Amino acid sequence: MEALNFTPDLSKKDKLFFFVGYEGLSLNQGQTYTWTLPTAMERNGYSPTNYFTKPIYDPTTGSSAGSGTKPSPFPTVTLANGTYGCSGAGSAQAPSCTAYFIAPSRWDPVAAKMMADNTIWPAPNTANPNAPTNNSVALSTIHSRSLISRSTTRCTKKIASSAVHRISATI
Repeated sequence: MEALNFTPDLSKKDKLFFFVGYEGLSLNQGQTYTWTLPTAMERNGYSPTNYFTKPIYDPTTGSSAGSGTKPSPFPTVTLANGTYGCSGAGSAQAPSCTAYFIAPSRWDPVAAKMMADNTIWPAPNTANPNAPTNNSVALSTIHSRSLISRSTTRCTKKIASSAVHRISATI
């Protein structure tokens, strides 16, 4: 709480006094942000099959005219148990060891750059960085200024020994 006060001394004759007061409250509040970032497995081209209800199709296969052959799914690979945190068939908190593989050489150059280093998307930083969702947390401080604010200005002039002229304003 900030306060600034000055009180006039009216014992002297024919003096002009000013009073200015300010009261304000400022708060700093912490805010936690949780979001999902690509895991190490996804940054290397592996998309666990338990994250998808349908296959991921390769757009370079099949007929481009909409008739004829249907596109083929990307190939699946089985990683060793524990690779990139995978476990068997997977769960809501762990990726499956069976994954679609999309070679990074097939990625758009901008997407490849975004996945290559941690300058655009940082690496997940939670206790389970291989979790498919909510795998990164950041803390931030919100600065709130003058949630409660009041200022007072007063001008006082002693005109005679018993008369005082006063002008005041409070905002």
